[in-house]
Amino acid sequence: MENPIIKISGQVIHISPLEVMSEKFKKREFVIQTEGKYPQEIQIQVTQDKCDLLNNLKQGDIIDASVNIRGRSWTSKEGIKKWFNSIEAWSISFGNPNGKSFEQKTFQQLDQKSFEDQSQGKKSLNDFIEDSSNN
Repeated sequence: MENPIIKISGQVIHISPLEVMSEKFKKREFVIQTEGKYPQEIQIQVTQDKCDLLNNLKQGDIIDASVNIRGRSWTSKEGIKKWFNSIEAWSISFGNPNGKSFEQKTFQQLDQKSFEDQSQGKKSLNDFIEDSSNN
């Protein structure tokens, strides 16, 4: 059975620095505040090469994060088994703070070099995305 694609949308309210856990594992975390009657603050992580997804992200950005929910168990020295869950992003798309829809472009599609080459003096990646969606 295939897992459905899960997206979490909202405003970025926190971005943590890179954490290098070992020579083979690194991660970064960020928090999105959702909209609606009962807004939630959802912590999401990125690992390994996906850490680069956060390089152009800033507080206040409106995004859609495509995520996987991961789960694992752990048994303590005393033999007590516990379960842990994490939410891991694999793609991030910018949203439009005006609520207007536009063609979504991910960091994978707009790397830093292409942004610098095409930005023509825009101040942020969001400015570039908004202008390119109007073309």
